[in-house]
Amino acid sequence: MFDGNHICQKCFYALTPIYKRVKQGGLRCLILYDSSPHLNKCLDRVLFQNEKGVAPALISYCAPFLFTRFHGFTIVPLFEDGADPNFNVAEAIFKPFGFNVEEWFEETFNEQKNEVKTMQILKKTAQKPPNRIVLFLCSFNREKFISAYRELRKKGVKNIYAISLRKGGEKPLR
Repeated sequence: MFDGNHICQKCFYALTPIYKRVKQGGLRCLILYDSSPHLNKCLDRVLFQNEKGVAPALISYCAPFLFTRFHGFTIVPLFEDGADPNFNVAEAIFKPFGFNVEEWFEETFNEQKNEVKTMQILKKTAQKPPNRIVLFLCSFNREKFISAYRELRKKGVKNIYAISLRKGGEKPLR
C-alpha cells in the first residue's frame, strides 16, 4: 500500500481527494474523501488494527496541499468512536509529513453508567492552547467538532478549522 514514498495504484485511485468544504456553526471543515469500500478498509486497518504503516497513505496525495494550507497550525485529534484510545491516529497520519500534532482533549469516564462520556474537556486547562488549530477526526462528526470548537473558543483560540478523512455516518468494518 505505502512504502514511505509511493502508494499502490488501487490506493491512489481510491484516495483521490474531493476537498469538500463544509461550514458548521462558525467552524470551517474540510472533508478530504468520498467514502469508498477501499477507504473504509484502510481506515479499519489504521483505527482498529493500529497499522501505523498504512496511516500516512491516507493523506499522501493531498499532504502538499494540506501542508501549504495549514502550515504553522497544530493538528488536534478528537477521539474516534470505538478506536484504541492509546493509539494517536492523527499522529500516525500527519507526523510523517512534518505536521505538529498535540492532544488537547481527554475523555472522561462515567462510573455510574460504566461508559465513556462523549463530552470532551480541555486537557491542559492551565495552559493556553495554540492560536492556530486544526481539529481532526477520521469520520466527520458535527457534534464532536462543534463541542471541541466551543471549548477552544472559550479559551480564546481564534483560528480553528477541522479536517475529516470522510463524511460521517459510516459504520466501522470491525
